[in-house]
Amino acid sequence: MGKLIGYPAPHIDFLWITGPAAAPNVVDFSAFKGKVVVMDYWATWCVPCIGGFPRMRQLQERYKNERVVFLGITSLQGRMSFPYAKHLKAVGNLSEARELELLPQWAQGMDMTWTLACTRQDCFNPDFGIRSIPHVAILDAAGIVRYNDLSIEDRSLEEKIEALMRR
Repeated sequence: MGKLIGYPAPHIDFLWITGPAAAPNVVDFSAFKGKVVVMDYWATWCVPCIGGFPRMRQLQERYKNERVVFLGITSLQGRMSFPYAKHLKAVGNLSEARELELLPQWAQGMDMTWTLACTRQDCFNPDFGIRSIPHVAILDAAGIVRYNDLSIEDRSLEEKIEALMRR
């Protein structure tokens, strides 16, 4: 994980993506060249991940007119939890197609206003050294990993983002 800092971000294959990047040709990080990318790895069943969503929403709002992309990254899990729905708590044994179909509804129900992606790589992505989620990593505008293994609650995130925006 420490060797990742200062090197290009490992390749990731996007299966599904939202927001301005939701074009058919967006398949990896190259779509974000020229922008600082704050990646938050999460899953629908991860309570601490969901707990960080208000902070992601706040950061996304603060930097909405800047060269910054807030990117929530998850992966296919074969199951989903629905903490906001009273009638549906969890669904298991999901096909890839069904899970990709449910993700937009889930994100809308959680008021996720930032760019979201579902990747072919697991959200416990070994290329990023992810052993637990939530997990935050930050790429500079050239796609180089500058920070890794951060928490969304880290109060120095703004300093890190702004320093990278000045480069």
